[in-house]
Amino acid sequence: MTDSDLQALAVREAIRRAQALVADYVDPDISLSEELIRERHEACEAETMEPVEST
Repeated sequence: MTDSDLQALAVREAIRRAQALVADYVDPDISLSEELIRERHEACEAETMEPVEST
């Protein structure tokens, strides 16, 4: 397979491959979704200068 080839994958296989790629760079104890939510809350607070309740 080369960079210009097109390959069809099942959704589950594509997700598995993406997770395997990310796993090499992210500590398994860190939740990327929780990090994103926290960062968005911080950005919102900075923009509005009002605290945002965490869920």
